[in-house]
Amino acid sequence: MRLLTFGSFIFAVILSFGCTPVPSGTPSLSLKPFDIPLVLPGESLDSSCEFRYETGGTHISIPEEVSTSYFDKRFESNHLRAIFSASGSQTIDYIQRVGSLRVWRANENAGKCQFFESLAVAPEKFKAIWSEASGGVGGKGVLLGLYLPKDHHKIPGNQPTIILRDDTDRWTVVHEFMHHLFEIYREKNGQAQAAMLTNYIKTFEKMQKLAPEVNSDSFASYAREKQKKLLEDILAALTSFYDYKNFFITQGPLEEMAIETLIMSSYDMFNYLPRAFKSSAAYIVQSSKEAEKSLNADIDAAESTLKKISSDPDIISFGLDLTKFKQTIDQLKLRVTQLSSALKDARDGYNRVKDSSLNLSLTNVSTLPQARDDAPEIHEPRWVWERVQSVKIPQIKFFR
Repeated sequence: MRLLTFGSFIFAVILSFGCTPVPSGTPSLSLKPFDIPLVLPGESLDSSCEFRYETGGTHISIPEEVSTSYFDKRFESNHLRAIFSASGSQTIDYIQRVGSLRVWRANENAGKCQFFESLAVAPEKFKAIWSEASGGVGGKGVLLGLYLPKDHHKIPGNQPTIILRDDTDRWTVVHEFMHHLFEIYREKNGQAQAAMLTNYIKTFEKMQKLAPEVNSDSFASYAREKQKKLLEDILAALTSFYDYKNFFITQGPLEEMAIETLIMSSYDMFNYLPRAFKSSAAYIVQSSKEAEKSLNADIDAAESTLKKISSDPDIISFGLDLTKFKQTIDQLKLRVTQLSSALKDARDGYNRVKDSSLNLSLTNVSTLPQARDDAPEIHEPRWVWERVQSVKIPQIKFFR
């Protein structure tokens, strides 16, 4: 999914980057405004006017190759390289035929140029999903594109689908196609979104079932072996729970950030791609804040549990193996470290484009409205992510 986000009546976004080394212990990011506002003059929905739909080259065939992107995300990068210099029409042709995707337009526009006006309008049930997603933006942005993976929980049995605003641009198409490339690689490795969500809910339900028994007054009367087995089972479920949270953070807000950072940092490899740097910068910041908040909350909760397990004599006496749980916490911390690195790459990518032969330049900084720390955030509607976030770990008195 891709959004064009707004400040007040003028779009002003400030990217922030943590350039200092991440200290030991629980990592954190400072998301205070960076000193250079990422604002380019004249950028809006009219970026769809920069190129005509047929302007550009053809897509090409490239032998299969697999690359690793930000946050350890793997995908078949030959599909991205195949459309580096393609026109809008050739990009759509490629992702429909080779990527086996349906691509529709939302019949929604406000810009000067209807870049995708030749696409078929989405059927009503898909337009309803678009309207729901667009309404979830809450007037603080414009929904540009939407990717629905196979068997999306709102339309079971559907094939992969992309829906686009009529007046968006090729950048949005590339963004949504990247979601698909990440998803099909996950599918090949048994990690399709629908299946992972099902397993996540099952893990939660297992904890719900185990917690009352561990918390009950009768627990003390159980045989020692039964007590240990219950504690091992609930620790394993808790470990899996955080592993799934890591997956969905990486598949949710961090994926949005990975895609935009990848496009921003490799912009000079594309042709016929509009200069949509401002909306990309906003999206990177929004996604990084959302991911950071969730990651740090999970790290704090998991480390609190680990401290309890590691210091309580009664629990220590059971000799629980904490190796996997510690590894899970380390993976969550790694995501925060990677987040800082990706933000730096986004800044460097922007500066490289800004100083390139495109001869783009920043408006005088003193004339730009500054984004406020307390400005309302844009909450993108991500149904799966919302469901993941709504699940709360049951209280387990032994681990409190």
